[in-house]
Amino acid sequence: MSIGNDNIGDVLSGVLSPLEKIGGGNDSEQRFLMQGCGFDSYHDLILLLAKIPISRDKTFPPEILTNVASFFTTARLDPSKTRALRCSSTSGQYSLDQCLVDTENSWWISATSSLRNGRGEEYVEFELGSTMVRLSAVYLNIPPMPRGPLSVRTMRIDASSNPTTDEWRQVSPVLVVENRSGWQRIELPDPVDVQYIRAVCLSNQASRFLSEHPPADFNSIGFFTIRFE
Repeated sequence: MSIGNDNIGDVLSGVLSPLEKIGGGNDSEQRFLMQGCGFDSYHDLILLLAKIPISRDKTFPPEILTNVASFFTTARLDPSKTRALRCSSTSGQYSLDQCLVDTENSWWISATSSLRNGRGEEYVEFELGSTMVRLSAVYLNIPPMPRGPLSVRTMRIDASSNPTTDEWRQVSPVLVVENRSGWQRIELPDPVDVQYIRAVCLSNQASRFLSEHPPADFNSIGFFTIRFE
């Protein structure tokens, strides 16, 4: 049985109007089609759902379609909901949550001798929200050389759907942090839908200049502040 075009048009107008925020509209409410959901656009998703009949010449009401469609979307990342959960090691100078505070008076640095020749895999783990969100960029503020030899130079992003299982997958290429002051935005080549991530720091700024056996003071890594978009 087919549903008339007029019927579908009525349903679409009742659903798409309040949900134009998907891919546009109010930033605080913006949502995205979940990766791998099989639809090219939100309109295509609603069009398919609107064609599913309940009975002859009757389809689901707009509020039901909205509910179903929500399972195929992911929310825009709200930086205010990001939480720092744990880290691989720390110097203990400041509480971990200070790495999310926009200030140059506190920082996260890994423990002394946690790297070798300025290289390793030290991380800070974050929860980006109560559910999966779209991650598209990392923002970092570091003290540059010569003031900040321990500042992160290269890093990657790992993700997990259940961090308690300790099963993590790499979801970004190696990202390079420039040797300069102020905020810098590093865009991910491919945005990812995630809830739990690790910012894995791979080398510090001094690593490019260290000898075979550098002083232990140079074998840590960190940053002032990090945030995600």
